[in-house]
Amino acid sequence: MQIDHQTVQLEITPSGIRRTGLGFAGQIRRLWRDLYCVLSLVRLSLHQEVFGLTFGHVWHVLEPALQALAYFILISVVFRAGGVDTTFAFFFCGVTFWRSHSTIVCAGPTFFFSRATQYIQSSLPLYIAYLELFVSEFVLFLLRFSMLCLFIAGAGYPPKWTWPLGIAIACIQFVFSMALSVWLSFFGAYFKDLGKFVGHIVWFWWYISPGLYSFNRIPDWARPFYDLNPFAQLLPAIQSVMLRGELPHNALGLAVVFIASLFMLWMGGVLINRTAYKLYRDL
Repeated sequence: MQIDHQTVQLEITPSGIRRTGLGFAGQIRRLWRDLYCVLSLVRLSLHQEVFGLTFGHVWHVLEPALQALAYFILISVVFRAGGVDTTFAFFFCGVTFWRSHSTIVCAGPTFFFSRATQYIQSSLPLYIAYLELFVSEFVLFLLRFSMLCLFIAGAGYPPKWTWPLGIAIACIQFVFSMALSVWLSFFGAYFKDLGKFVGHIVWFWWYISPGLYSFNRIPDWARPFYDLNPFAQLLPAIQSVMLRGELPHNALGLAVVFIASLFMLWMGGVLINRTAYKLYRDL
């Protein structure tokens, strides 16, 4: 086929799909075209999510606030628990970051049937579907993060110079979430019941992560096991930079999560690329 006046050949082999014939300039043009395609799809997807709703995009920032309010009423009002980890700001902070992780991971098992099939039928590269999932959720996260900053400032917490570090920590979380989603999309293509299990696992995962309580409430005997949870590194770091205005005390743990997530994402991409021809055939 002809793209930008250069011949592009797609070769499907057991070792993966190879694209040949594009020079460096052609690669740049293709990358720019794909990025524009992703942004257009993200805009369409976000519009479809709120189509017909009275409050429209306000729901994207209202839902995490309502969820945090429910936790605040249950734990602080009903159970009358006390401490710095029982404030609305504490719950709102955890929910804001967790919702993106939950959405991306839960979308993994059904990815090929809910998203990828449409892209394949439209002759779009498979990685466009992954990018659309990542970018759309990151845009929503930025909206929620902005609302979180406004609320924290309005609740009496003075703006902190560490707040921008919340975006950096979110990037680590997104890499981790996408790595899981890529692997789950592969296994979900062959085991369609996986999505039913993952939804419950993510729900349980939230309750064993320090989003509803501080790390100090974990018994000493459980901490070696608790540290294996990546969110035992992510959420305390987020609370430090957003609520206390302090640098994360677990920079090494964050680095381990980031490097391991990059490796998982790379390996998952290699696996999808090598088995894409079988997935195309099965779909």
